[in-house]
Amino acid sequence: MGCAFDTLWLTQLGCPQHARALINLEALVNLMSHDVVIIGAGPAGVSAAWPLVKAGLSVLMLDQGRMPEISRAKSGSFGSIRNDPQDNQWREFIGDDFSGIGDEAHSTPKMKVPQFRYVQRGYEDAYGLSANNVRPTGSLAAGGLSNMWGAGAYCYNDEDLAQYPIGAQDLMPSYKSVAERIGISGVLDDDIGPFLGDVPLQKSLDLCHNAQSLLSSYELKKDAVNSLGFVLGRTRNAVLTKDRKDRSACTYDNMCLWGCKNNSIYSASQDLALLQKEANFTYQSGAFVHQITSLKGDNYSIECSDIDSNEQVKFSVKAKRICLAAGTIGSTILAMDMLKIHDTPLPILSHPAMAFAFILPQRVGMPETQKTFALGHLAYRLGSPANQNTHGFGIMFAAEGLLAADLAAFMPLSRPAAAKTIRTLLPAMVVANCYVPSVYSDCTISVSRGASTRSAHLEGGVTAAFENQFKEHKITMRKAMQKIGAYLLPGGAKRAELGSDGHFAGGIPMMGNDSQQLSALPSGEIRGLPNVYSVDGAALTSLSGKHPTFTIMGNADRIARGLAHEITRIK
Repeated sequence: MGCAFDTLWLTQLGCPQHARALINLEALVNLMSHDVVIIGAGPAGVSAAWPLVKAGLSVLMLDQGRMPEISRAKSGSFGSIRNDPQDNQWREFIGDDFSGIGDEAHSTPKMKVPQFRYVQRGYEDAYGLSANNVRPTGSLAAGGLSNMWGAGAYCYNDEDLAQYPIGAQDLMPSYKSVAERIGISGVLDDDIGPFLGDVPLQKSLDLCHNAQSLLSSYELKKDAVNSLGFVLGRTRNAVLTKDRKDRSACTYDNMCLWGCKNNSIYSASQDLALLQKEANFTYQSGAFVHQITSLKGDNYSIECSDIDSNEQVKFSVKAKRICLAAGTIGSTILAMDMLKIHDTPLPILSHPAMAFAFILPQRVGMPETQKTFALGHLAYRLGSPANQNTHGFGIMFAAEGLLAADLAAFMPLSRPAAAKTIRTLLPAMVVANCYVPSVYSDCTISVSRGASTRSAHLEGGVTAAFENQFKEHKITMRKAMQKIGAYLLPGGAKRAELGSDGHFAGGIPMMGNDSQQLSALPSGEIRGLPNVYSVDGAALTSLSGKHPTFTIMGNADRIARGLAHEITRIK
């Protein structure tokens, strides 16, 4: 049949009672023969798995697979839980160790939620990773960073893909397939809709009062704000507004940052659960990949261990075809190590960003909204569509789903005074992020190999031109928002901490030639590593202002479709 075969062997046996020691016969049989091995169970990993599984191929997914340590304890709206007189209500928001109100003023609020500490826990230690001037965000959790993402889902168009060896038409079938699978809410026919892409959509989420006010005012003053290079419309969210058999529609409890009890917000962990029902799919948790070594005949040995086990059981999987989906940083480290690119910094992309806080004066003193959606409501674009290197793209959020401590950094007051003031202003506030293309980032990654250890280092930075972009976008935002009824708060514009959003990409970029030391073919196959494919954010050639997760998923689907076709053709 020409089927690739994989073999597992244990190099050290741990305690027989250890549930993840993999020494029982059933586990050995399940891990013995697979067409493709996928490393990582985040959005890219599951998006690559589906086309392969649906093609009838046997797929093994290796993942450390960390699971939640705590979950949302309370039901109800954000306001009702926050104002609950019970002594323990504060634990829901800030945790027993007060990590939810840390001093990371420029960190994304979702990154500090106590329920999601497990998502990033131990990531840097696992890869021996150090960093300077950038936050090395990543995950070893089942579902990856999608357990806590902002759920924005936007297509790249041909302008966004100008530096890529593929175009929008190559990605569109995969965009549509992924959209149907995960469920995306939004509209196609407003001003921002064509820029976000034509994919199947559920009806848009209901807008909060402030977002609706801004959008209505924009429609009346469109010509004036468009002349500033500002376009506004409803955003796209990977959030259900219509029930499915395994997930429920949004109930607008304003607790989105602290975990959706209805699974309305998409997470790759939901796909992972569905994949495990397929007979030709095997998920192996407790399998952190340390190293991949080339063997004869284009085979590879994948060395793994459960890094959460005291026994540190080590095992190896022999693979013919591998999809790297360990997250941009993890996949890049593994590929650099395989190719022995050591002590040589290579470029990696990040997403320079800024944040703004606005107030709608007529809403000051109004009661808080109890029932709303706490993530993105509106999407906007700054700058000319003809110049992809100077545009900005961002999302506007209702402030009422955030803690006052997370907004205090926008106020030119002491932290206690700012928090007290923010509580009064919350019903009148709108906050926005804004991303600029990766051409404004200046980051590198390097890998070092000792006799028995490996380490990696991220060096962060932005270009000198980013400061000018920040100033220009601040001016445009202030003018445009003022025309539609919102005013920038004093001190209400901040540069975001580089890397805090987790938008890393481009460590193994798809390129039409081999002009870069580490790159991939348009098929995703990594140059110099036959049958090893870059399928996560590492494969992206550049970042536009749009959030990249949906494009990462679409590209993983596209690459896996091509791989499935090739394998079945050979068979």
